[in-house]
Order: sequence, then C-alpha cells, then structure tokens
Amino acid sequence: MRIALLAPLVTAIREPQAHGVAALLVDLATGLQAAGHDVDLFAASGSLVPGVRVVDTGVRPEDLTESWFRPCEPRSPAGVAAAARAFDRAWDLIAGGNYDVVHGHAFDVPAIEGGRRVGCPVVHTLHVPYDPAVAACLRAAAGWKRPPLVVAISESQRAGWAEHVRVDALGRGCPWSGSGGPRSMGGRCCSPAG
Repeated sequence: MRIALLAPLVTAIREPQAHGVAALLVDLATGLQAAGHDVDLFAASGSLVPGVRVVDTGVRPEDLTESWFRPCEPRSPAGVAAAARAFDRAWDLIAGGNYDVVHGHAFDVPAIEGGRRVGCPVVHTLHVPYDPAVAACLRAAAGWKRPPLVVAISESQRAGWAEHVRVDALGRGCPWSGSGGPRSMGGRCCSPAG
C-alpha cells in the first residue's frame, strides 16, 4: 500500500523525538515501512528520519510561528494565512503522488481541507483539544463526496470532540516491537468509536 503521512508543519521532525506527534509519526512511518508499505512522510524543511522517505514540503517552521495551536485562543489572521499557504504547498505535493491513503496529523483547518484534492481515502487524527474552527471544518467535511475518517487519540479526547463532530475511530496505538516492526497489527491500528 502506498501511504502519505502529513505532519504538522510548525516544526521539523528529527530523531530523537521525545514525545508527541513527532514521535508518533516516526514510529508510525518506520513501522508501516517494516510491514512492507511504501511510505512518504510530508514534513517541514529540516526534517530527517533515518530509513524513512521524508518529502520536504518547502515549508520553514519559522514561517508558521503565528499559526501555533494554543487552546482557547483564536489564531491571528496572519497565522491562518501562513498555515493555508503551507498546507496548500503540502497538498499539491501529495496530490501528485498517487497514494492509496493519506493520514494527516496536523492541527490546522487547511490540513483537513486539502484532503479534497486527492482521490484516495483520507484519515485525520485529532491530536489537540477541541478547537471551534477545526470542528466547523470537520462538520463541513462530513458532507464531502469522500469525507475524512476522523480518529481521536484517547477516550477522553474522543469524548470532548464527539460533542461537536463525528469521531469515527479511537486510535489505540500500534503495538510496535523494539525492532521497529509490528508485532501483531491484524491490519488495524484503530478501533471504531462507540
């Protein structure tokens, strides 16, 4: 399977990653490759993950400082515009790649809206607390011809988002071995939300 992973573009992904979305993406990309998939990780300039094909989006993290996610704070117009330009660039690259699935991990509305550009299924994983702008975008996306599958990373996060949008699955995490390969994925890394 040919898979595109879309990272948040506010920071470069470089090993070692201590925690958070970057660490998850490193583990996910290396684990999927070890399972035999063809994986491209679309990330900010300066990203480097040994053994993983990283596609430089040409987006410099320092150009997105005004777009950082801060719970309960609206983003500035300049931050919204910067994020839109960054994700337009990333989705242009992804759309030219003939992927079987795209899995987005960014926190921005344009990171979700760009999924309309591709003809394959899109999964969007929520990594942050409820955000009104992202929720409005996901509600609109539910009406698209091919809406994204929405995944929450924890039960408490799912509960917080489910008041506002449909959450299709709960990420349970893939059981990776110490060698970087999957122990027993059974083809699924998520369980349906109930």
